[in-house]
Amino acid sequence: MIEYFRELAAQFTDPVTAIAQILGFVPLFLSWFIFRARSRRGSIALKSVSDGFSAVHFFLLGEWTGCVINCINTVRGALFSQKGKRAWASGFYLPVGFCLVTIGFSCLSWAGPKSLLPMLGSCLAVIGYWQTSQSRLRRFNFAGIFLWLIYGFITLSIPTIVGNIISLTSITVSEIRDARAKKEETT
Repeated sequence: MIEYFRELAAQFTDPVTAIAQILGFVPLFLSWFIFRARSRRGSIALKSVSDGFSAVHFFLLGEWTGCVINCINTVRGALFSQKGKRAWASGFYLPVGFCLVTIGFSCLSWAGPKSLLPMLGSCLAVIGYWQTSQSRLRRFNFAGIFLWLIYGFITLSIPTIVGNIISLTSITVSEIRDARAKKEETT
């Protein structure tokens, strides 16, 4: 365990990885707000911006699977935000296509079994962001974010670890808030 923390500290001695870690704190900040949004569209827009910063973060760390998947996720957010507004964005082919692209690029950027974590996490997020219910969006993403949390520990990405803990907390708080609101409506 001590060796793990030594490796984390070493991330800040190299200028490139130090910049990567600092840039990674932008998605960390956004993670508190993504799932607290009351609309699917608001959650998707914030997540898309967050994924763009995460792509740069993982690129600078040399973690290609995380970089590629976050690039895909940025495009996914832009297209998924059009669901319900544009006919081309409402077909079932879109989430299936994004899952297949995510799996394909994960295989191309394969770095061992750790590549399965962001791949599966992103596929769960695809299912979540395709939902029209904000609650189902959060629940699918909870499972996906948990897999990204493990990936963050493996890749020594401090912002990914902290950001995903914040996201998991945000989802939990939002679900409790909504459950209380529903309970008050029925009484």
